[in-house]
Amino acid sequence: MVGKITPDDKCTCSNLFYILGGESKWSTPNKVLDMNIRAKNGENVRYEQTAVQQVGDALEGVVAQLAAKRLGLTNLDTEVTIPVKHETLPLWGSVDAYAQADNLTIEPNEELGIYTETGEPMILQGKGVIEIKCTADFPADDGIPQAWRGLIQAKGQMSCCNGDVDWAVVATLYRSTLLQLYVMRRDFPFEREMAEKIVDFDRRIRE
Repeated sequence: MVGKITPDDKCTCSNLFYILGGESKWSTPNKVLDMNIRAKNGENVRYEQTAVQQVGDALEGVVAQLAAKRLGLTNLDTEVTIPVKHETLPLWGSVDAYAQADNLTIEPNEELGIYTETGEPMILQGKGVIEIKCTADFPADDGIPQAWRGLIQAKGQMSCCNGDVDWAVVATLYRSTLLQLYVMRRDFPFEREMAEKIVDFDRRIRE
């Protein structure tokens, strides 16, 4: 797997949840804005990974392989070295992995940790993205990842692929052994709603 490849002084999908006004125990919109501004002014805002983060990064490739195998995806690519950039918005994304689906039916299966956004079978076709998360937390009962843990990020990444992908999987490894896969399609209403907030956030970075 490849580390962060998006610029630190731009709006990125990894921070999209906060750009849209969300808050979590990890960050807030103001903290993200402050980091972007400091990066714009030449400060190195990257920090040394914690021991826990190092383990999470080391597991990403394994999680991607397990996700692809469990869902029946092919052409898995975990060595993504080029960021994606939205065609019209100042938004960048760093994709963990790409994979291919050939008229693939995804059946929800709680025992296998497979969930779909509709709760019904989904047919996947063509190229998609896989967003990988590792956490010591317990999963939600409904299988839906928390918005700040990959869900909004994956929606942003799909938009930044500019029509090349139509689906995404948020693959989350909970508590070292419980893998849950959340499958969703590109969300065009969400993309229309996010546009104005991204432009405004970028303006505040630049001014």
